[in-house]
Amino acid sequence: GLSAFFGGRVADVGGGTGGMAESIWKSAGLNSPILVVDPSEKQIEIAKHKQGVTTLVSSVDEFMTSADVKSYNKYLICFAVHHFPDQQRVFKMMYNCLPTGGQVLIIQFPEKFPLPLWKAALAKRAKVEPLDNTVQYLQEAGFTVERGEEKCHRTIQKDKYFTKLRNRVYTVLELFTTEEIEIGIKELSTTLKDSEYFEYDEIYAVVKATK
Repeated sequence: GLSAFFGGRVADVGGGTGGMAESIWKSAGLNSPILVVDPSEKQIEIAKHKQGVTTLVSSVDEFMTSADVKSYNKYLICFAVHHFPDQQRVFKMMYNCLPTGGQVLIIQFPEKFPLPLWKAALAKRAKVEPLDNTVQYLQEAGFTVERGEEKCHRTIQKDKYFTKLRNRVYTVLELFTTEEIEIGIKELSTTLKDSEYFEYDEIYAVVKATK
């Protein structure tokens, strides 16, 4: 379980629309809100309306050099680590800012993507930098690193899932045009056949780094 991580003051770095932060805030029963940090004003505008969340429009570099950064002892990075232009530098900055015992928690889809995607999307997804590199960069920065997996069994309506794909909820989909996504959905419709719902195991790779 991840609940032990969420004691203290948590900053969700690259937190986007705050959906993950809100979900964690509710399930972990936190007293303090989670700070969602993201460079996109559009994303933060949505995050402002989430429960248990405070917001900051900022790049990771700006946040790590701000006066506020030292008031947080936990950094959460959900499905965002591949957006960091220089992971090695960011993790060194995080190590320097955290107090002893402070932690970074990275949640990422594993290299083998756990959801149904069409062939071209899976091929592009495979080119994402492996999590092994992230673990190495954290260790080089000075962290003690643990690695594991969390699994959730989900059932989703096929049409709802296709809407998620059209809304490009997974980063890899940003590499496709609207037309290409529609072709991919058509391919998936054939694969998933006639059922209105489908079940799958959503698997998350979890990396916990402690100073």
